[in-house]
Amino acid sequence: MIKNLVFDMGRVLIDYDPDAILQMQGVLDPNDRKLLKVEIASSPLWPLMDWGHIDEKELEKLVLPKLPQRLHHAAHRYISHWNECLIVIDGMAELIARYHEMGCQIYLLSNASSRANDYFHTIPGHEYFSGTLFSADVQLVKPMPAIYETFLAKFSLQAEECVFIDDLPGNIAGGMTVGMQGLVFRGDVNALREQLDELLDIQ
Repeated sequence: MIKNLVFDMGRVLIDYDPDAILQMQGVLDPNDRKLLKVEIASSPLWPLMDWGHIDEKELEKLVLPKLPQRLHHAAHRYISHWNECLIVIDGMAELIARYHEMGCQIYLLSNASSRANDYFHTIPGHEYFSGTLFSADVQLVKPMPAIYETFLAKFSLQAEECVFIDDLPGNIAGGMTVGMQGLVFRGDVNALREQLDELLDIQ
């Protein structure tokens, strides 16, 4: 019997638009935007924050030497403030509230830097979550089986009582290796609700 709904964060609860962030910072030249995105958001350094191997300040120190001086301020602003331009996935907070009211426990398991602990409370629906685990805090990332095992142990949950909702099939597969059920979220909240209703046998 499913008792716990476990949500990913990025592209499930929230998303973000690098171009919107850069425009807000006054970076209008398309080539400058491309360079900043390549060296920051798309850089192989960015996932190191999810691992907890570096933080945003260390990322900035590694990125700035790769950029022309004129873009240093924009890079600093991007790295320091990107989470201020989060895009909320419409309808997700209401979906979470619905299942919370039905008695489900709501949890979060996300690949994210430790900064997520500071901004998670700004995401609509955060008040319904019984617990969160961010990858950087345990230096493990999805889809490694160990992060799901760590999550289950932290909150004393049984895998077979959990359904994991993530936008990446590989992360769902990782959860299934430890016994969790899973649903791939493809951007359609109504479709997710129908899937959850069927899984929970809600008429």
